[in-house]
Amino acid sequence: MHPFLKLFENRLVYLDGAMGTALQAMGLTGGEPPEKWNLTHPERVKAVYAGYLRAGVDMVTANTFGANPLHFPTEWETLLRAGIRQAKEAVAEAGRTAYVALDAGSVGKLLKPLGELEFEDAVTIYREMALAAIDEGCDVLVAETMTDLKEVKAAVLGYREALAKSGADLPVLVSLSYDINGRLLTGADIEGATAMLCAMEGVDALGMNCGREPKALLPNLKRLLACAGAKPVFFMPNASVPTLVEEETVFATQPEEFAADMATAAALGARCLGGCCGTTESHIAAMIAQTKGLPVAIAKIMPEEDGLTPAVISGRNATVTLGVRPVIIGERLNPTGKKRMKQALRDGETEYLLGEAMAQIEAGADVLDINVGLPELDEVAVLTAVMEAVQGVTGAPLQLDTADPAALERALRTYVGKPIINSVNGKREAMEQIFPLARMYGGAVVCLLLDEDGIPETAEGRMEIARRIAAEADCWGVPRKDLLFDALTMTVATDPSAARTTLETVRRLHDELRVKTVLGVSNVSFGLPNRSAITSAFLGMAIEKGLSAAIINPLDEATMNAFTGACAALGYDEGFERYLVRCAGTTEDTAAKAVDTAEARAAREAIRLAGEAIRRAEALLHLTPSELGFTSGAAGATYGCAACDAPAPQAAGAPSGATTAAPQTGFSTSALTKAIIQGLSKAASDCAVQLMESGLAPLSVVEEGVIPALSDVGARYERGEFFLPQLMQSANAAKAAIAAATARMPDTKPSAERTVLLATVKGDVHDIGKNIVGTLLGSYGFGVIDLGRDVPPEAVLTAAKESGVRLVGLSALMTTTVPSMRETIVLLRKELPTINIMVGGAVMTAELARQLGADGYAPDAMGAVRYADTVLKAAQDRH
Repeated sequence: MHPFLKLFENRLVYLDGAMGTALQAMGLTGGEPPEKWNLTHPERVKAVYAGYLRAGVDMVTANTFGANPLHFPTEWETLLRAGIRQAKEAVAEAGRTAYVALDAGSVGKLLKPLGELEFEDAVTIYREMALAAIDEGCDVLVAETMTDLKEVKAAVLGYREALAKSGADLPVLVSLSYDINGRLLTGADIEGATAMLCAMEGVDALGMNCGREPKALLPNLKRLLACAGAKPVFFMPNASVPTLVEEETVFATQPEEFAADMATAAALGARCLGGCCGTTESHIAAMIAQTKGLPVAIAKIMPEEDGLTPAVISGRNATVTLGVRPVIIGERLNPTGKKRMKQALRDGETEYLLGEAMAQIEAGADVLDINVGLPELDEVAVLTAVMEAVQGVTGAPLQLDTADPAALERALRTYVGKPIINSVNGKREAMEQIFPLARMYGGAVVCLLLDEDGIPETAEGRMEIARRIAAEADCWGVPRKDLLFDALTMTVATDPSAARTTLETVRRLHDELRVKTVLGVSNVSFGLPNRSAITSAFLGMAIEKGLSAAIINPLDEATMNAFTGACAALGYDEGFERYLVRCAGTTEDTAAKAVDTAEARAAREAIRLAGEAIRRAEALLHLTPSELGFTSGAAGATYGCAACDAPAPQAAGAPSGATTAAPQTGFSTSALTKAIIQGLSKAASDCAVQLMESGLAPLSVVEEGVIPALSDVGARYERGEFFLPQLMQSANAAKAAIAAATARMPDTKPSAERTVLLATVKGDVHDIGKNIVGTLLGSYGFGVIDLGRDVPPEAVLTAAKESGVRLVGLSALMTTTVPSMRETIVLLRKELPTINIMVGGAVMTAELARQLGADGYAPDAMGAVRYADTVLKAAQDRH
């Protein structure tokens, strides 16, 4: 064991505090990258290390947070090596044992499909940074302030590859930055992210940092500790959020208060303590003084785990716990017996597959199985492509279903979260191929009870294979709680006793081996008429025997009724929640009770927002309905598109009432709305074209199809039902539909009055948030001028003057760039006193925005859209 990790066994471990704000106190100017001081002011950087070492820390993180090839293309390695070298010199001069860590933050770009950075390019960046740091003699590798789970995975893989290549054996610490609700920027929650990191090989400790002061983040820390198991947890909060006092950036939490709250964190179970933005040598010294000698909370008795212990799987932003109640694994993304799906896979028709995925989620699937096994396809490439596309439209966990180990590894490498691997079996070769992948990348594993001799005819024969598989999993370090044993469902058409054998095996697996189970339920009725009747009956019996997960068709009404009914009857549905949801609307009494639910109120609010959005579209287009041939028609007229298999039900939040008249086509504009909500860009574009070819005017396409969708998506995002990936996918789908509509309109380029100028301020090279805002503004019909990142105040002013815009949006992630933000705002106020200024970014708060002199604060991308709409509409009304 590395000596740094050995510290965790006996006592609390101490990390340092902030670097950027410490350098600001020494003269770092607004917009000046802290990493540059490794070359220009090395003695001052060393002085920061020396202060933390005096305070008593066990590890200092080098001043290398942004020293990567995207931020500093020509000198990143020089800056990084200098940072490591100076930290090591400071430790040597302190004359005591302490460790030096490479400190890497986000590379500053979103990974595909949300952004433009390739996953493997991100892996390469982290690998090369780690190799340089290892060569320079660092002791620990840290990735911190991470907000995208896909980038977290790239960082871990990059670090792991660097360690393998160099032959070094260094600890890897990973720290994520959650919002106050325990979500990352891209939507993953604490439990889902932790499940991935604990299951992956190569993460030695995990934690959280930045965002808020300790007291505000303690609820998040409790959640992290509850799901991290035996993995050491570290905690590095800010000294509060920044405020501006007499032109200085100030953090309100004083050292004594910080130390008291960090003592609470230690009592909860955090085994490693440090600080982030605004913390100083005084904060860290006070923390160490108050917590030194406290008992380490690793002595907590963990409940003994077996195969029935609940296990978490996760997708991009949804988490499912196996072993609490039976879960539904949707089976429809599988070409077996599906002619249309086979053709879609051959033709690369991804959006057909995405439509199938979303239909299953809407029908109640918890997890989606993905199988692309056709002989003529390159399964290695296609499985990953389909998986990534599906993760773009749904946050649900996925089951990767393939018999090809190469295809499985490729998909596991880029999967966001912790998936189910389908499958391993009792064959020696299969176990030696699959279990190492499960250990390396993390995942629950379906275990088929067959071996070289085939499928045993008896329950005891299948149990014997189960015991061998469980023992082999133990050898590879795959926890039993992550195993799902498939007792194998055979058709009763050829063997009337087949169902009894399977059910008996499920019971024994649950009661004797104490492991979770899964079944491909519909196989039981293969070859028989009225299959749903037999499938449904068998499913209910399997749940009674202890079935953990059912692979079924969630679009089959009888099967879903059997599932929800069995779960309700057997006590797996607390308060009959899922059962009542499924029954909702089936009686007048139920419908009457639903009238004033929160969902109904939200829908009414979405309708109101839709009306506002329609007025916004009319203002954007500068065209009256009559100029585009728009005439009102009778209520109930329907349109649609060839891109959709069938007319879709009206989406929640879509306005009802009169629609534009057009020839009877059997389609509905609600199909376009649904395509946008589901993030299906091609379907949305095709739908818009079909609607216009059916006679619907372009503006009506926007009003009746696009605007209701955007209103619905925005409402879901603000209610916490949608997260950034879904928001971005829907925005892109809306842009595709709008592009199709505007191609048939007169020139509809947004005027300066409907255009927003965006920039990340000087010295800040992070533009993820700004890019997201630009995408959302564009999808809502605003013009966007994007100046990029690290933009000097003078360049912002020049662009604002030349474009004539009435709203400027400024972004900053780093605390050290708050002075740059202030400088830019002051210059704009002086030269363009009537311009409106909106600010946002990780470092910003409403109070800081007010202190800086901004007119508005956008906490997120939807907030920016709302603000722009309000401000620019008011400006138009005045003129």
